[in-house]
Amino acid sequence: MNWSRAKNISIICLLALNVLLSGLIYYTSKKYTLTSEQERNVYSFLARGSVSLTGNIVKNYAPMPALITETEPLDADAVCGWFFPKADGVETSYDDTSTVFTLGAAVLTVDGGTLSYYDADCDVEQGTTLAAAEKLCLDFLALGGDSFSGFTLDRSYEQDGIYTLEYREKYKSTVVYSDAASFTVNAAGIAEADISLGEISSEGNSREILSPDAAIYLLVQSLNYYFGNEPVTVEKMDIVYVGDDNGSAGGTAEPNYRFYISGAEQPVLVNAYTGVVDAGL
Repeated sequence: MNWSRAKNISIICLLALNVLLSGLIYYTSKKYTLTSEQERNVYSFLARGSVSLTGNIVKNYAPMPALITETEPLDADAVCGWFFPKADGVETSYDDTSTVFTLGAAVLTVDGGTLSYYDADCDVEQGTTLAAAEKLCLDFLALGGDSFSGFTLDRSYEQDGIYTLEYREKYKSTVVYSDAASFTVNAAGIAEADISLGEISSEGNSREILSPDAAIYLLVQSLNYYFGNEPVTVEKMDIVYVGDDNGSAGGTAEPNYRFYISGAEQPVLVNAYTGVVDAGL
Protein backbone atom coordinates (compact mmCIF):
# COMPACT_ATOMS: atom_id res chain seq x y z
CA MET A 1 0.00 0.00 0.00
CA ASN A 2 1.17 3.55 -0.79
CA TRP A 3 1.11 5.00 2.72
CA SER A 4 2.03 8.49 1.55
CA ARG A 5 -0.96 8.57 -0.81
CA ALA A 6 -3.28 7.18 1.88
CA LYS A 7 -2.05 9.85 4.29
CA ASN A 8 -2.76 12.63 1.78
CA ILE A 9 -6.26 11.27 1.11
CA SER A 10 -6.95 11.15 4.87
CA ILE A 11 -5.84 14.77 5.27
CA ILE A 12 -8.03 15.87 2.35
CA CYS A 13 -11.03 14.03 3.86
CA LEU A 14 -10.48 15.66 7.24
CA LEU A 15 -10.21 19.11 5.66
CA ALA A 16 -13.43 18.51 3.70
CA LEU A 17 -15.18 17.38 6.88
CA ASN A 18 -13.96 20.49 8.70
CA VAL A 19 -15.30 22.73 5.92
CA LEU A 20 -18.63 20.88 6.00
CA LEU A 21 -18.95 21.24 9.78
CA SER A 22 -17.99 24.91 9.64
CA GLY A 23 -20.66 25.50 7.00
CA LEU A 24 -23.25 23.66 9.08
CA ILE A 25 -22.42 25.71 12.18
CA TYR A 26 -22.61 28.94 10.17
CA TYR A 27 -25.96 27.93 8.64
CA THR A 28 -27.40 27.00 12.05
CA SER A 29 -26.16 30.27 13.55
CA LYS A 30 -27.77 32.31 10.77
CA LYS A 31 -31.00 30.29 10.89
CA TYR A 32 -31.51 31.03 14.59
CA THR A 33 -30.42 34.68 14.61
CA LEU A 34 -32.89 37.56 14.48
CA THR A 35 -32.46 39.45 11.21
CA SER A 36 -32.14 43.22 10.97
CA GLU A 37 -35.54 43.34 9.28
CA GLN A 38 -37.15 41.36 12.11
CA GLU A 39 -35.58 43.70 14.65
CA ARG A 40 -36.86 46.77 12.78
CA ASN A 41 -40.33 45.21 12.66
CA VAL A 42 -40.27 44.73 16.44
CA TYR A 43 -39.43 48.38 17.11
CA SER A 44 -42.00 49.50 14.54
CA PHE A 45 -44.62 47.33 16.24
CA LEU A 46 -43.73 48.73 19.68
CA ALA A 47 -43.80 52.32 18.40
CA ARG A 48 -47.49 51.91 17.53
CA GLY A 49 -48.45 50.99 21.10
CA SER A 50 -47.83 51.87 24.74
CA VAL A 51 -45.00 49.39 25.43
CA SER A 52 -41.39 50.51 24.99
CA LEU A 53 -38.16 48.52 25.23
CA THR A 54 -35.03 50.22 26.57
CA GLY A 55 -32.85 47.10 26.89
CA ASN A 56 -31.36 44.99 24.12
CA ILE A 57 -33.42 42.49 22.16
CA VAL A 58 -32.27 38.87 22.39
CA LYS A 59 -31.01 37.98 18.92
CA ASN A 60 -29.93 34.33 19.13
CA TYR A 61 -32.50 31.59 19.67
CA ALA A 62 -30.80 28.29 18.88
CA PRO A 63 -32.53 25.10 20.11
CA MET A 64 -32.17 24.54 23.85
CA PRO A 65 -32.62 21.44 26.03
CA ALA A 66 -34.80 21.21 29.09
CA LEU A 67 -32.87 20.46 32.27
CA ILE A 68 -33.67 17.57 34.56
CA THR A 69 -33.49 18.84 38.14
CA GLU A 70 -33.45 17.44 41.62
CA THR A 71 -34.04 19.15 44.94
CA GLU A 72 -30.83 19.87 46.83
CA PRO A 73 -31.84 19.47 50.49
CA LEU A 74 -30.39 21.84 53.04
CA ASP A 75 -29.01 20.70 56.38
CA ALA A 76 -31.38 22.50 58.76
CA ASP A 77 -28.94 22.53 61.68
CA ALA A 78 -26.12 23.89 59.51
CA VAL A 79 -28.41 26.60 58.12
CA CYS A 80 -29.41 27.53 61.66
CA GLY A 81 -25.72 28.15 62.37
CA TRP A 82 -25.46 30.53 59.43
CA PHE A 83 -28.21 32.79 60.77
CA PHE A 84 -27.74 32.23 64.51
CA PRO A 85 -23.99 31.68 65.16
CA LYS A 86 -24.64 31.78 68.90
CA ALA A 87 -27.19 29.02 69.41
CA ASP A 88 -28.18 30.04 72.95
CA GLY A 89 -31.89 30.75 73.13
CA VAL A 90 -32.82 29.36 69.72
CA GLU A 91 -36.16 27.51 69.84
CA THR A 92 -36.80 24.67 67.41
CA SER A 93 -40.18 23.40 66.23
CA TYR A 94 -41.43 21.17 63.41
CA ASP A 95 -44.30 21.69 61.01
CA ASP A 96 -44.96 18.89 58.50
CA THR A 97 -41.75 18.84 56.43
CA SER A 98 -40.38 22.12 57.81
CA THR A 99 -37.97 22.87 60.62
CA VAL A 100 -38.57 26.25 62.23
CA PHE A 101 -35.95 28.09 64.29
CA THR A 102 -36.90 31.15 66.36
CA LEU A 103 -34.64 33.58 68.18
CA GLY A 104 -36.30 36.72 69.50
CA ALA A 105 -38.03 38.42 66.56
CA ALA A 106 -36.14 36.34 63.97
CA VAL A 107 -37.77 33.29 62.37
CA LEU A 108 -35.98 30.84 60.07
CA THR A 109 -37.86 28.11 58.21
CA VAL A 110 -36.03 25.32 56.37
CA ASP A 111 -37.99 22.94 54.14
CA GLY A 112 -36.05 20.62 51.84
CA GLY A 113 -34.14 22.80 49.41
CA THR A 114 -35.77 26.09 50.44
CA LEU A 115 -35.43 28.47 53.34
CA SER A 116 -37.05 31.70 54.40
CA TYR A 117 -35.83 34.11 57.06
CA TYR A 118 -37.33 37.25 58.53
CA ASP A 119 -36.09 39.37 61.43
CA ALA A 120 -38.61 41.97 62.56
CA ASP A 121 -35.94 43.73 64.65
CA CYS A 122 -33.90 44.31 61.48
CA ASP A 123 -36.88 45.59 59.52
CA VAL A 124 -35.95 49.26 59.89
CA GLU A 125 -36.25 52.17 57.49
CA GLN A 126 -32.58 53.16 57.71
CA GLY A 127 -30.82 52.62 54.41
CA THR A 128 -27.36 51.34 53.58
CA THR A 129 -25.05 51.40 50.55
CA LEU A 130 -24.98 48.92 47.70
CA ALA A 131 -21.36 48.04 48.47
CA ALA A 132 -22.18 47.29 52.11
CA ALA A 133 -25.23 45.24 51.12
CA GLU A 134 -23.23 43.19 48.61
CA LYS A 135 -20.54 42.45 51.18
CA LEU A 136 -23.09 41.19 53.70
CA CYS A 137 -24.69 38.93 51.10
CA LEU A 138 -21.40 37.54 49.78
CA ASP A 139 -20.17 36.86 53.32
CA PHE A 140 -23.39 34.97 53.98
CA LEU A 141 -23.21 32.93 50.75
CA ALA A 142 -19.64 31.97 51.61
CA LEU A 143 -20.99 30.20 54.71
CA GLY A 144 -22.80 27.75 52.41
CA GLY A 145 -19.60 26.58 50.73
CA ASP A 146 -20.20 24.57 47.55
CA SER A 147 -23.98 25.02 47.77
CA PHE A 148 -23.63 28.66 46.68
CA SER A 149 -20.28 28.59 44.90
CA GLY A 150 -21.88 29.15 41.48
CA PHE A 151 -24.17 32.00 42.57
CA THR A 152 -23.55 35.47 41.17
CA LEU A 153 -25.49 38.72 41.43
CA ASP A 154 -28.32 38.62 38.90
CA ARG A 155 -30.29 41.71 39.88
CA SER A 156 -30.44 44.41 42.53
CA TYR A 157 -32.85 47.23 43.16
CA GLU A 158 -33.15 49.94 45.81
CA GLN A 159 -35.89 51.86 47.56
CA ASP A 160 -35.00 54.57 50.06
CA GLY A 161 -31.56 53.03 50.64
CA ILE A 162 -32.95 49.55 51.33
CA TYR A 163 -31.58 47.05 48.82
CA THR A 164 -32.91 43.79 47.46
CA LEU A 165 -30.19 41.63 45.92
CA GLU A 166 -30.93 38.48 43.93
CA TYR A 167 -28.19 35.91 43.35
CA ARG A 168 -28.58 33.00 40.92
CA GLU A 169 -26.42 30.30 39.42
CA LYS A 170 -25.87 29.65 35.73
CA TYR A 171 -25.92 26.56 33.57
CA LYS A 172 -23.62 26.97 30.56
CA SER A 173 -23.90 30.77 30.75
CA THR A 174 -27.72 30.74 31.08
CA VAL A 175 -29.21 31.90 34.39
CA VAL A 176 -31.27 29.31 36.28
CA TYR A 177 -34.00 31.63 37.51
CA SER A 178 -35.57 29.21 39.99
CA ASP A 179 -32.28 28.56 41.86
CA ALA A 180 -32.10 31.81 43.74
CA ALA A 181 -30.95 33.55 46.89
CA SER A 182 -32.77 36.82 47.55
CA PHE A 183 -31.83 39.21 50.37
CA THR A 184 -33.35 42.42 51.70
CA VAL A 185 -30.63 44.51 53.36
CA ASN A 186 -30.76 47.74 55.35
CA ALA A 187 -28.58 49.52 57.90
CA ALA A 188 -29.36 46.86 60.54
CA GLY A 189 -28.23 43.96 58.31
CA ILE A 190 -30.07 41.20 56.46
CA ALA A 191 -33.72 41.66 57.36
CA GLU A 192 -35.13 39.03 55.02
CA ALA A 193 -33.84 36.11 52.95
CA ASP A 194 -35.45 33.58 50.63
CA ILE A 195 -33.36 30.80 49.12
CA SER A 196 -34.24 27.93 46.79
CA LEU A 197 -31.69 25.31 45.75
CA GLY A 198 -31.86 22.71 43.01
CA GLU A 199 -29.37 20.39 41.36
CA ILE A 200 -29.18 19.79 37.61
CA SER A 201 -28.78 16.07 37.02
CA SER A 202 -28.94 15.90 33.21
CA GLU A 203 -30.15 17.47 29.96
CA GLY A 204 -33.10 16.51 27.81
CA ASN A 205 -33.10 16.66 24.02
CA SER A 206 -32.67 20.09 22.44
CA ARG A 207 -35.84 21.61 21.00
CA GLU A 208 -36.50 24.68 18.92
CA ILE A 209 -37.65 27.72 20.88
CA LEU A 210 -39.79 30.73 20.03
CA SER A 211 -38.07 33.51 18.16
CA PRO A 212 -37.48 36.68 20.21
CA ASP A 213 -39.93 38.73 18.14
CA ALA A 214 -42.69 36.16 18.75
CA ALA A 215 -41.97 36.31 22.50
CA ILE A 216 -42.20 40.12 22.43
CA TYR A 217 -45.57 40.00 20.65
CA LEU A 218 -46.89 37.63 23.34
CA LEU A 219 -45.49 39.92 26.04
CA VAL A 220 -47.23 42.97 24.59
CA GLN A 221 -50.56 41.12 24.45
CA SER A 222 -50.21 40.27 28.14
CA LEU A 223 -49.17 43.79 29.15
CA ASN A 224 -52.05 45.32 27.20
CA TYR A 225 -54.42 43.02 29.10
CA TYR A 226 -53.07 44.17 32.48
CA PHE A 227 -52.31 47.83 31.81
CA GLY A 228 -54.51 48.80 28.87
CA ASN A 229 -53.08 51.90 27.20
CA GLU A 230 -50.88 52.94 30.14
CA PRO A 231 -47.20 53.42 29.19
CA VAL A 232 -45.07 50.40 30.14
CA THR A 233 -41.27 50.20 29.89
CA VAL A 234 -39.42 46.90 29.46
CA GLU A 235 -35.97 47.39 30.98
CA LYS A 236 -34.37 44.01 30.30
CA MET A 237 -34.88 40.94 28.12
CA ASP A 238 -32.97 37.67 28.30
CA ILE A 239 -33.41 33.88 28.32
CA VAL A 240 -33.34 31.95 31.59
CA TYR A 241 -34.16 28.45 32.80
CA VAL A 242 -37.26 28.24 35.00
CA GLY A 243 -37.95 25.10 37.01
CA ASP A 244 -41.21 23.59 38.14
CA ASP A 245 -41.74 22.58 41.77
CA ASN A 246 -42.17 18.89 42.42
CA GLY A 247 -40.43 18.70 45.79
CA SER A 248 -38.00 15.89 46.41
CA ALA A 249 -39.16 14.09 43.27
CA GLY A 250 -37.37 16.71 41.19
CA GLY A 251 -38.66 18.15 37.95
CA THR A 252 -37.63 20.04 34.83
CA ALA A 253 -36.38 23.52 34.04
CA GLU A 254 -37.37 24.92 30.66
CA PRO A 255 -36.05 27.97 28.79
CA ASN A 256 -38.12 31.10 29.21
CA TYR A 257 -37.81 34.62 27.89
CA ARG A 258 -37.55 36.92 30.90
CA PHE A 259 -38.74 40.54 30.75
CA TYR A 260 -38.22 42.99 33.61
CA ILE A 261 -40.83 45.74 33.68
CA SER A 262 -40.05 49.16 35.16
CA GLY A 263 -41.56 49.42 38.64
CA ALA A 264 -42.32 45.69 38.97
CA GLU A 265 -40.41 43.44 41.35
CA GLN A 266 -41.11 40.21 39.46
CA PRO A 267 -40.46 39.64 35.73
CA VAL A 268 -42.84 38.50 33.05
CA LEU A 269 -41.85 35.03 31.81
CA VAL A 270 -42.71 33.62 28.39
CA ASN A 271 -42.10 29.87 28.03
CA ALA A 272 -39.82 29.54 25.02
CA TYR A 273 -41.28 26.13 24.11
CA THR A 274 -45.00 26.75 24.53
CA GLY A 275 -45.46 30.54 24.50
CA VAL A 276 -47.36 30.41 27.81
CA VAL A 277 -47.04 33.76 29.62
CA ASP A 278 -46.54 34.00 33.39
CA ALA A 279 -47.18 37.66 34.03
CA GLY A 280 -45.94 37.75 37.64
CA LEU A 281 -47.59 41.15 38.01
